[in-house]
Amino acid sequence: MSALTNLQTRRGWFFALFAILCFSIAPPISRSMILHGLNPTQILVLRMTITTAALVITVWFSGRELFSMPAHGRNWSFILGVNNAIGMICYFWALARIDASMAAMLMAVAPILVLTILALNGEPVT
Repeated sequence: MSALTNLQTRRGWFFALFAILCFSIAPPISRSMILHGLNPTQILVLRMTITTAALVITVWFSGRELFSMPAHGRNWSFILGVNNAIGMICYFWALARIDASMAAMLMAVAPILVLTILALNGEPVT
């Protein structure tokens, strides 16, 4: 393994573990906000506004070539974006109705579904 590949692998692990930390903090805080009277959809809109701003800044500094994508890539990105939006809205509505711990446990089923779908598409489980 080259030094560059090793560095990329370590960075990949860092980003994955940092994402886990970020995603682990969000449900308890979101549930607390809901219990204090905030609307789950409003919380989600604010989170997505912040996310959009962060992405715009990232693209601004990374270069416009990030926007260059074949039509089929744009179409699939749109479909996946709608899918993600529906999932996020449902998750926040769930947080308004069930405990954050139960919502988190239910979301923990997602990796099993992902691995199943990937395996059905012929990708090896590593």
